[in-house]
Amino acid sequence: MPLTRCNICSSLFTTQRPAFKDNTHRPSHTGAVPVHPRLYTETQAAKPALVMASSGETVSYGDLEKRANQGAHAFRQLGLKAGDLVALTSDNRLDFFDIFWATQRSGLVLVLLSSRLKRDEIAYIVNDSGASALLG
Repeated sequence: MPLTRCNICSSLFTTQRPAFKDNTHRPSHTGAVPVHPRLYTETQAAKPALVMASSGETVSYGDLEKRANQGAHAFRQLGLKAGDLVALTSDNRLDFFDIFWATQRSGLVLVLLSSRLKRDEIAYIVNDSGASALLG
């Protein structure tokens, strides 16, 4: 499956999926302000990118970019490659965004699962989706 890199956020997308005329893959990228942490790291690294409402915990753009980059490297060390599926079962927590941006940066497809699913339900979805890894 041929892959193309988005001009805005550098994520990979299949060329079978319609691309917009400026080689982006999302309607929000056609004139909207991009939100990829990498784009804010150079000028606003200390600015909070995320705030967890329940705890007040924050993550800056610089930290989010660093953690996403480390995650992308970890995915590559596991042998995952662009186009592979990664399943994630997660509660509402900040490290979800590290994983989200790491998979996006690596060209992986994230399969999100409810943390309330039973073990056999998770197994069914992971097997049916063809995910190469399960994170939780």
